[in-house]
Amino acid sequence: MTPKQTILFCPLDWGLGHAARSVYYIHKLLEKGDRVIIAANNATLSFLRKEFPDLDWVRFPSYYRIRYSSIIPMPILASFYFLKIIIGSAGEHYFLKKLLKSHKPDIVISDNRFGLWNKKYFTVYITHQVSILMPQWAKFLEKPVYKLHRWIIRKYDRCWIPDKQGPDNLSGELSGKFPLPSNASFTGIASRFLLSENKPTGISNPYDIVVILSGPEPQRTILENKLLYILHDSDKKIFLLRGKPEETEITPNKYNIKMANHLPTRNISVLLSQAGFIICRSGYTMIMDLAALNKKALLIPTPGQTEQEYLASYMNKCGRHISLSQKNISELWIKLEELKALKPKPFKQNNDLFEKQDI
Repeated sequence: MTPKQTILFCPLDWGLGHAARSVYYIHKLLEKGDRVIIAANNATLSFLRKEFPDLDWVRFPSYYRIRYSSIIPMPILASFYFLKIIIGSAGEHYFLKKLLKSHKPDIVISDNRFGLWNKKYFTVYITHQVSILMPQWAKFLEKPVYKLHRWIIRKYDRCWIPDKQGPDNLSGELSGKFPLPSNASFTGIASRFLLSENKPTGISNPYDIVVILSGPEPQRTILENKLLYILHDSDKKIFLLRGKPEETEITPNKYNIKMANHLPTRNISVLLSQAGFIICRSGYTMIMDLAALNKKALLIPTPGQTEQEYLASYMNKCGRHISLSQKNISELWIKLEELKALKPKPFKQNNDLFEKQDI
């Protein structure tokens, strides 16, 4: 069967969030009969090749990978990375031109890669963060940064926002603080756990606590070590998923904690749906996944990552989840008791919104 369209799909490689939500969009495109070529790098490419072993792929360099520091203050890093992102966007823009000549896709879809627009091709930009929230000391920059981001978004033919409008909106000010660009539309939440083949069925051996780790180093490892120290002498049955799909060595269990580097999506779906408590970062993809499964969690934002700190606070205020800062990790058991008492309202799905996208 001849595919309807050839689509080059290019997710950002900051942690696994962009890769995980790409699974939903790629499945939907394949259901339409399109051919999808994955363009990614590092852990993101490893993750997507495991999810889609039969798809063609190409390595897309990481032009502005972000690594958080446990020593250098975030304001100093932010100014350095802003320049790195601008230069990197130009680099990926020109690398895209090479891929267009060799692969000749009909459409290019970029999940939060700024430089993947092209005047001669139809391009789509995916982001939940139309308004980029700045740290407290730089709040005066939010509107200028929004205008710069809007200028980038308008370079694309379409902008997809993986969220829904109304009372069940998950992104809050990230998509609603400033007016949306004219080419932007909501697609409904993009969670791989909404796909029929990934919905949990049957009964496994549920865990009292499931920890899902993700995000850039060294903060991912710092949180893992802190949690291992607190949880190791608990009598609870605990599973810790490290979020390292590129690691091939088997991870040994520690103390009473079963550990794995990576699991297939369906296994994660069952693991989360039957967990007594879930502990995870407050990345936006994770929040969408929790909504798809109608599960509550203890959210621990990555220190200095303004978006995650906002989302953890926003979800806490909405009564969907409980938040805990990493520096106050000693309060873990107290916060888990608060989570136990929390009664969030069910999330109402509305994912027919994606079917209305005109590509």
